[in-house]
Amino acid sequence: AAAARFEQLFGTGMDEVEQVLTRTMTQAGIPLPEIGSAIQMWLEYRITLGSDPLIIRKPETWAAALDFTVRKVNLRHVRRQEIADLYGVSDSALRDRHSDLVSLLDVMPCDYRYFTAGDNPLDMLVEAAELLEQLEERFREA
Repeated sequence: AAAARFEQLFGTGMDEVEQVLTRTMTQAGIPLPEIGSAIQMWLEYRITLGSDPLIIRKPETWAAALDFTVRKVNLRHVRRQEIADLYGVSDSALRDRHSDLVSLLDVMPCDYRYFTAGDNPLDMLVEAAELLEQLEERFREA
């Protein structure tokens, strides 16, 4: 069973979801690093799912969800319906698969795993938290 699961994850080239995803994102002019992030997200989703069944009725739905999620992570202004139309899927199916990705992988805006732009806005939050900690220490000094 483990060998079959390994084969399913790593045994072939791109699966149907990845083929639809790369073709559609490329045609939409999305930069290669974002396409790579979407493929990475798909791989991590399948690994995190473990032995739970992965039902792929329509590869376009998963591809749309990955595309939409990566665009949102990278702060692109995009409406879910636009992506649903691009992939020819329903808005509700896209919403459900997007929710699956976000909840299982704990995806957040500017997520370091999938953010591809140069400066990540989350870095400013980390710096601000460190600065606040230093200021509080100085404030408490005798």
